[in-house]
Amino acid sequence: MSARDVAAELRRQVLSHGEPTWREANRRRAATGEATARISAAAAVMARYFAADTDDDDAGPDPVVLNALLAGAGQRRQAAPGRPDDLDRLRRRLLDWQRTA
Repeated sequence: MSARDVAAELRRQVLSHGEPTWREANRRRAATGEATARISAAAAVMARYFAADTDDDDAGPDPVVLNALLAGAGQRRQAAPGRPDDLDRLRRRLLDWQRTA
């Protein structure tokens, strides 16, 4: 699993659109061909979601995902000589990342 894969997985888990209510709304949207996923149209779904109290925010990150993200970080940091940030280099890296993402 690459760092990008890990970051995408963490975003999927953390962002509200990764929650079951949003995923169900997106499934309905895809099934009906609607342009938007309107949760307000699914009051019963929302009521079930909040009544179930499935909030797992206190669970923390998935240990497997976290280990993959941090694997070898200490060795890489020690192996690479430190250098001050260069704003132009950082902008180029951002543009490169945006093109490949």
